[in-house]
Amino acid sequence: MNLRQQLLQNQKKIAVWGVGYVGYSTLAYFGVRGVRGLGVEIDTERVAAVNRGEVPVFQMEYWLRFDTRALVQSGAIRATAEWREAIHPDYAVHFLGIHTEMDGKPYFSLLEDVFHKLARFRSVETESPPLVIIESTLTPRTVDNIVIPLLEREGIRVGRDLLVGCAPRRDWFISPEKNLETLPRIFGGTTPETTTLMAEVLGIVCRDLRRATDHRHAEAVKSMENAYRHMEITLANQLALAYPDLDVHEVLRLVGTKWNIGTYHPGFGTGGYCIPLSSQYV
Repeated sequence: MNLRQQLLQNQKKIAVWGVGYVGYSTLAYFGVRGVRGLGVEIDTERVAAVNRGEVPVFQMEYWLRFDTRALVQSGAIRATAEWREAIHPDYAVHFLGIHTEMDGKPYFSLLEDVFHKLARFRSVETESPPLVIIESTLTPRTVDNIVIPLLEREGIRVGRDLLVGCAPRRDWFISPEKNLETLPRIFGGTTPETTTLMAEVLGIVCRDLRRATDHRHAEAVKSMENAYRHMEITLANQLALAYPDLDVHEVLRLVGTKWNIGTYHPGFGTGGYCIPLSSQYV
């Protein structure tokens, strides 16, 4: 029986580290597909909210478009502040949706902390190596420069004792049609076998899977695509300031009719929270 079947038949479960926008939505989408999951979160108020059946993230109900209370009531999802619960053979897949920024800059101390905890699997007997899927935004080469050396120092060999891959999230949380199920999902593992296993798991939810050559290529996607958007939206804003006598919205809409140019619009910023932050990663 493959990992996908084990998850769907509740023989194995997922653990989701961090239950913010990314982590909670992962927990919810897999839960609604019948996969049991545990959210690991240091914020005890957020843990309590999840376990009461509440959505712990502002306005995410609008984006999810399904009721998560039933998932809690059925035992499909729950949360805990005790991370050791997740270091167990039942939890075959671990999603990392933790913060990787601090004060608008890349910050990987929390990522390192989670991998120190995951290294405890070295003393846990499992049928097969746990699969770790990093959903958080990373600077290119973070896995090679930080994660793999850290695990090796802990006595963990990546690809043998722990399987690691990257599948960055690119959701647009104000548009319900752009969600975990519908958007193209980039993914890649540190070994071809890991990448194949990731496809089995991600395919439970994601309809449009895009396989990268390896984790390095998948890892670089989010920050690079947002760097592109950051520059283009900034240019749209600058053009609006430079030509106050023109309706630059109209001009840029017409510019976007050219087959190889996207349509960008000036606004109050450069894309909310994610875009100006993610471009710092490159």
